[in-house]
Amino acid sequence: MLELMVSGKSFINEEMEIMNSQPDYNLLSDGKPSLDMKDILTEHEEGEVEKERYLLKWKGKHIGIIDFTMYNPKDEFPWLGLLLVHKSFEGQGLAKKAYLLYEKLMTNRGVPAVRLGCYKDNTRGLRFWQRLGFRKIKEVLYKEKPLLVMEKELK
Repeated sequence: MLELMVSGKSFINEEMEIMNSQPDYNLLSDGKPSLDMKDILTEHEEGEVEKERYLLKWKGKHIGIIDFTMYNPKDEFPWLGLLLVHKSFEGQGLAKKAYLLYEKLMTNRGVPAVRLGCYKDNTRGLRFWQRLGFRKIKEVLYKEKPLLVMEKELK
């Protein structure tokens, strides 16, 4: 069973291993294929919005990361900031299961809709989010790259 486990600075090495298993994503998101400890710590310290960050645990192993905010002051929506599964665990439906855990959590909290940003050049990610029912609501520039703002209404 896939579980969410609260992450924190004590799990920096686990997070770095997960993030660095996906060099193509890192290149798109951060402009470099590999992240260091400082990059991961920055993710934990970004103070613009309050967020929750979890490790995905499956069969006793940390296999992914998910983070989100319940309130983005720019649009007053909850945002899914990151959902990333370790490269060696791809193709097993775990990213979808992780998203469904997140969606259930949001539904239980009474959230009517969630948003996320997907880089326009992340065609694989874009297909994934569209299959899960997200639709593009606008396109913006983020870190000087085109980002699709996507939304899904929850039941």
